[in-house]
Amino acid sequence: MSGFQYTFKKELQPLVLDQLKYQLHYFLPQLEGRFMLGTKIFHILDELEISLNELEILKKIFERYEELNELPLQNQDSVIWNVENTEGYLSENQISFDRIFEEEFIEKVKKFINISIKVQKGLNIYNKIWIELLKELDEKIYEYFSTIFELSEIYAPHMIELEELERTGYLKNSFHHLCYTSHTTKDYTKFPHDGVERSKIGKYLDVNQKYVLNPALCLHVYPQLRDKQGVNNTVYTIKGSCFRDESGNLNNTTRLLEFVMREFVFFGTEEFIAECHKQLVDFWILLMKKINLKFEIKIANDIFFDDNTDSKLFSQVYSDNKLELVVHVKDLEVSVSSVNKHMYHFSDVYNITNEPGKLAQTMCMGLGYNRILEMISRENQNREVEK
Repeated sequence: MSGFQYTFKKELQPLVLDQLKYQLHYFLPQLEGRFMLGTKIFHILDELEISLNELEILKKIFERYEELNELPLQNQDSVIWNVENTEGYLSENQISFDRIFEEEFIEKVKKFINISIKVQKGLNIYNKIWIELLKELDEKIYEYFSTIFELSEIYAPHMIELEELERTGYLKNSFHHLCYTSHTTKDYTKFPHDGVERSKIGKYLDVNQKYVLNPALCLHVYPQLRDKQGVNNTVYTIKGSCFRDESGNLNNTTRLLEFVMREFVFFGTEEFIAECHKQLVDFWILLMKKINLKFEIKIANDIFFDDNTDSKLFSQVYSDNKLELVVHVKDLEVSVSSVNKHMYHFSDVYNITNEPGKLAQTMCMGLGYNRILEMISRENQNREVEK
């Protein structure tokens, strides 16, 4: 059939509209650039063909979002800190921060322009300048946190067992963003002994998936502390690649299939987690001011897609359990880091206690290095244009 138009029962709330755009690009990437979506109407141009299957998918997505749009979602400003309200900001860590992030390094940051080779959507190859700046930035962040916390660093493989993701509930909420791995069949009678064409590989793969590529690095830390006692006021850190399938939302700047993260994972009492939380926000402010990026620290407005959408949404919107560091460059705003307080979720799953019979609280902070460097590069390019 040609063309299609859908009118929503009521005007879409901003949160719903943003998530709907994302879902349309995810499930129907072939429609990219072929539709218009407003707060009240979705429209595909009359001269464009749309299949019955695509039409059915659209109707199901819209039905779901009509229901979500009935919820009284919080759309007011959730910003806690920004450039304006941190003017004259004083930190007890300022001296050590300035010593580590010295002027010579900041001058390199100010001159950095990202020139990467695009392999395909979501995948880049980076040059020596990018590699060296990433390495130096990571070393300085590690050194800074070493002055505040006693860090235990671990290295993990690029893969993690699906069993662990199922155990923690990650699989339920985010299975559609995972990058699955598979091996060829070990059945000798079915094995393609003469090789196989790329288009036919699928029929020879083992359907019993055991591993996925890392969706988040912190997920490697918790299983290592299974049934551990005395895990009190402890900080782990891990750096590596993460992988996320965002389908039609992938690009070569801020939504990558593979990206580099540094994560810090905290275990301890409620008081320890609260103090660490303050230190993490303090670090964000110090870093953004030092590299001169316009920023906001805000409460995350995540929407989850399962039967518990209402409660999960409200538990995050109305508390500071998840904060995001959002950087603004011209008309682009991107989350480059987040802090997540898990309370007792992971310690309950893995029986991690800080004293007999008392579960430890956990929290993690992730830094997205690709996004940080991308926003630095964009800001530098804008300044050059404005000169």
